[in-house]
Amino acid sequence: MKYPSPRKPLAVYSNPSGRVDYSVAVRPTTFESMDYGVLIKIYKSSIQRLYTKVDFIKEDIRTVNGRDFIYFEFVSTVSDARRTAQAAPIKRYQAVQYAIQGQQLYVFTFVAPAEEQTQWQSTAQAVMNAITLK
Repeated sequence: MKYPSPRKPLAVYSNPSGRVDYSVAVRPTTFESMDYGVLIKIYKSSIQRLYTKVDFIKEDIRTVNGRDFIYFEFVSTVSDARRTAQAAPIKRYQAVQYAIQGQQLYVFTFVAPAEEQTQWQSTAQAVMNAITLK
């Protein structure tokens, strides 16, 4: 129910309160890892279009366990643009890592409430640094 899209993740792990999620998704791609320089720009733009505001903490192409990944770490904000809405903006701390293997794009996402960023940031980084694709 938390992921109503037709492209559901392969797996989602949540903390006991359900406020923090780590997910793994896979989708087909025609890109190759040599395209990472172009893809980092495309994915950054896509992230910026998804949210009202994005404050990037880190964005790079990095090597984890011998494999290159595109990595973004940011705080996203979603505001309701309707004039009648009085809801407060939703802010989330996110770490997202992409890798291409064969003709598959793997997307690893860690999401926590922005107010809990200091509590979860080192965990998110450790999880992303532990990924091994074979």
